[in-house]
Amino acid sequence: MTGQTLCGRQKDTSVSPWVIEGGDWVEQNSRACWSSRIDAFTPSFALLRKRMAKPVSECDGKSRSGDGSSSEHLCPRREAHENYRTTEIMTDGSASSTPNDPHAGQPIKTRGVPLDAAEGAILLIHGRGARAAGMLQLAKEIDPTGLALLAPQARRGVWYPDRFMAPIEHNQPALNSARACIERAVTKIRAAGIDNSSLILAGFSQGACLTADYAMRNPAAYGGIVLLSGGLIGEPTAEFTAEGSLEGTQTMLGVSDDDPHIPVKRAETTVDIFRAMNADVRFDLYEGRGHDVFPEELSFLAERCAAVTASQR
Repeated sequence: MTGQTLCGRQKDTSVSPWVIEGGDWVEQNSRACWSSRIDAFTPSFALLRKRMAKPVSECDGKSRSGDGSSSEHLCPRREAHENYRTTEIMTDGSASSTPNDPHAGQPIKTRGVPLDAAEGAILLIHGRGARAAGMLQLAKEIDPTGLALLAPQARRGVWYPDRFMAPIEHNQPALNSARACIERAVTKIRAAGIDNSSLILAGFSQGACLTADYAMRNPAAYGGIVLLSGGLIGEPTAEFTAEGSLEGTQTMLGVSDDDPHIPVKRAETTVDIFRAMNADVRFDLYEGRGHDVFPEELSFLAERCAAVTASQR
């Protein structure tokens, strides 16, 4: 595999900035097994924020002059955070969950600039056992000024019951229902006048797999694609066809060599398919970091947010 970045670091045995997902959990277990851990998902961003922190003079909510004196004005980064507190919920009131469409009627949580006033949008897909609200916490890490954030919620926090490399039929009908849920969110974004070039697709773990799946099945020139520890959905022997073009979309896939849920080989296959579809792909292969979200990935996402905003001005 060429063009990958090997990021060697010692294994971090401290508390992870994100909750590690249980790739073997099945849907009927998710609510009971994860209910005690959901609260850990949101505060865990504090550690990641500490790792990425700027000097106190830039982030303590006060602006400082050269002599060290301060005023009470919020610094730009803190002021941006203040604008991302409110979460609204959009739902499709005409639909409800059924055995063949379990994610129908699930909420799409939003944050940031309202869609009808936004310069672009980020679609954030959560992982197994997680919540849409947790993905919206990324606003504090990437400062998406001028953008709307949308995060669909899976029924019981699980998009599909089996592993992403299990036979497709093992994950149906939940998988097709998840695909339809993402399509509904994209439809809302497009209805607000936001085109693909101003739309960033991002997801973590199970959500990253769905993000890769959506982008491959719906190729276009997107504002960015960010796959946080994920890969294309399909059996180990699956043969993926690169049809259509991603037209140079800036894309990133990051994964660790010891990730218990995302095999490096599948990550490499995903990168190969996306490059064959004319995406401009950055592939980071980390050493000994497990199944996680990494600062390098968030920096890339922040860069894509800034690029989308700049393109609209």
